[in-house]
Amino acid sequence: METDDYEDLEESISLSVEAILLFDPNIGHGSDVVEAFFFLAHSLFLRLHKLKQLGDSKHCVRYYRYLRDQSLEPSLITRDHITKVFTKALAIQVQMESIDPTRNIEEMAILCRELLSLDASDGLLLSAALTLVKAINDEPPSRLPPDQAVECLREVNIRFPGSDEVSITLILSLHRRFISTYSHADYEDAMSIVDRSFADPWSVRRASFMAVGLAYSRFNFYGNPEYLEEAICRIRVYLRMTSSEDLDHQEITLMLERLEKARFNEFSVAGKL
Repeated sequence: METDDYEDLEESISLSVEAILLFDPNIGHGSDVVEAFFFLAHSLFLRLHKLKQLGDSKHCVRYYRYLRDQSLEPSLITRDHITKVFTKALAIQVQMESIDPTRNIEEMAILCRELLSLDASDGLLLSAALTLVKAINDEPPSRLPPDQAVECLREVNIRFPGSDEVSITLILSLHRRFISTYSHADYEDAMSIVDRSFADPWSVRRASFMAVGLAYSRFNFYGNPEYLEEAICRIRVYLRMTSSEDLDHQEITLMLERLEKARFNEFSVAGKL
């Protein structure tokens, strides 16, 4: 940023803050303070766009959120303009949260869901959603995704059913949560995504691998014969996608042998009754 531009922005921010602090409702009109907040938010947005500072992002979003709830008459500020800049500021904040060492995935998800409720472009929405996806995938496997993140991924998956990255991360998130809660709803939701068509062969294999983990975990927890059959079926489907040279082929084959032995023992016990 040029020095003159930076100084002009700093001066605009200072003047806007001063106008807000000195506003007297007995003298001025309500639209005066609204305009002061608008110029403050606009200046912060310009500085955010240039310097990418998380503090500017949070304040900018806060002020635009405030402006969306205010009456804009008789000012020349339009609600359409506020909404457009607000969506851009939200998207930038999602990006900023993702590179902050103390990033909060739940806050990112809340922002993404707010973006989905606005009339934002598909490009802007998907970019923000993929930032959330990356943050979730970078988390340790033992850490459960926040409920807000899972719900956000559900909404994004409905909006962008062709995004394999979103779908795979939603399956992964539901898988992690299922291992903790053993919720039938999470299991069914994850499997319904697994069984749909994926554009990329890698995504098909990745989804099938996670289906194996889900089905195997469900049988181990519940011990239901029907769940055993599904686990065996899911493993066979996955093994057809792999070769004996693949790193996980031997491990999955051993898993299949254990399940088939469990099925044999189940039938042997049933036959003696």
